[in-house]
Amino acid sequence: MAECRNYRGEREDTDETEESDNSSSDTESDDYKKKSKNIKELDGAYVSLSIKDPSYSIMTINVKYGEKGKGIKADERRKFYNKLIVNEHTDIILTQENNPKDIKEIKSNMKKEYSGDNYSDTSVQLSESFVTVLTKNSLLEQEKQEIRDKDLKIILKEEHKTLELKTLDENGVKGRLALTKVSNKDKKSGGVFIVGSWHGPHNKIKRDTRKKVFQELCQFMNNKFSNIPWIIGGDFNLGHNYAENQKPSDVKITKTDNEKIIYFVHTTSITVTIVKMLEKSEGKAKEEGKEYIDHYPLVARIDVKYTK
Repeated sequence: MAECRNYRGEREDTDETEESDNSSSDTESDDYKKKSKNIKELDGAYVSLSIKDPSYSIMTINVKYGEKGKGIKADERRKFYNKLIVNEHTDIILTQENNPKDIKEIKSNMKKEYSGDNYSDTSVQLSESFVTVLTKNSLLEQEKQEIRDKDLKIILKEEHKTLELKTLDENGVKGRLALTKVSNKDKKSGGVFIVGSWHGPHNKIKRDTRKKVFQELCQFMNNKFSNIPWIIGGDFNLGHNYAENQKPSDVKITKTDNEKIIYFVHTTSITVTIVKMLEKSEGKAKEEGKEYIDHYPLVARIDVKYTK
């Protein structure tokens, strides 16, 4: 029996001699575990246990509902997405269009379900809602990164101009991005990296404007954190096919074809592997064609590579 970990980072015992469907030898299995740092299967996959270059699980979810969510009570909807988040129990959670009550309940439910497992959060307000980064206290420390108004004016200048806003506080434009500096509590496990939760301009804003905002966001992150790995996940409100053409060459996009505007943007020093795409509905509501949320949440594994 050998120790391995699933995408949540939980310990599992596995029998290396068990025959697989393709009859892989023990040697091949060992080679795979040594060479691969990415998850290749949905559950029980091997992940990097490197001390210098750690791995973390991450989830991004927009908790708002769309047209198909009408008629579902707010409490039922909150119960649904809280269950999704708690069941995954990822190291890092990125939420968009949430409110303080959502975060309070998520933290409380995690603590109850996982023997006092606490989470820290960084939130910024976007109009009537928030974007938030939560990190698992038993593993990670976080430090909120303040973004200056002059930086935001660069990122959001096209949206600012399109909406004819007098200040960044109007319409909550200032709260599109929650940023935190994250480090492993085990000081031997790599260094710091930056994590962000992003909610991009809505599609009522013309696409060319949204493309420019995305471009400025990537450039801002590269300039501000030029020597630190960074990753942003969230609802970009811009199809990843358009985003691909706007990003710098040293920035990557990791996405799934089934969800066009929910994805991860990150430096090349971070490897992101999508583990699963979660459901938007369940039970009777699903049978009736209703949705509790209007975008598929994504769960991924990230491997942070630090330069020597």
